[in-house]
Amino acid sequence: MEAERPDMEIEPPHTNVPKSFLSFMAEQGQGAVVSELSEKLRDLTEAIEMHFEHFRGKVSGEINLKFKITLEGGAYKVTTEYVVKPPRAPASGTIMWLGGDGNLATTNPRQLAMPFWQRPHAAA
Repeated sequence: MEAERPDMEIEPPHTNVPKSFLSFMAEQGQGAVVSELSEKLRDLTEAIEMHFEHFRGKVSGEINLKFKITLEGGAYKVTTEYVVKPPRAPASGTIMWLGGDGNLATTNPRQLAMPFWQRPHAAA
C-alpha cells in the first residue's frame, strides 16, 4: 500500500481551456448585468464629456466590478456588484503661505505690505 505524500497537490480535472470571461459576464443576472453596465458606461462617458466642457483639464471616472464566488452545498453562487464613480468637480482652493509663527495665512509674509492712508471723514 502506498503512503500518502503530503507534498502532492490534488488538481481538479479540467480541459485547460478556460471559459470566456465575456461568456461568464453574459450569464450574470440572466444578462441583466451586461445590459446595466452598458448603460452605466454610456452614462459615465457622457458625464466625463460634460465635466470636461465645464472644467477642462484631465477628467476621469471609474466603473468597479466585483464578483463574489461562494461554494455551498455543492453549488456555486456568483454575486455581482458594481460601483460607478463619475468625475467630481475640482475642489476650490485657497493660496496660503507659512508665516514666521508656523501658521498658514492668506498674505505672503515675504511681500511688502502697502499701507494705504485713508482720508478722515469730514464732519457733517
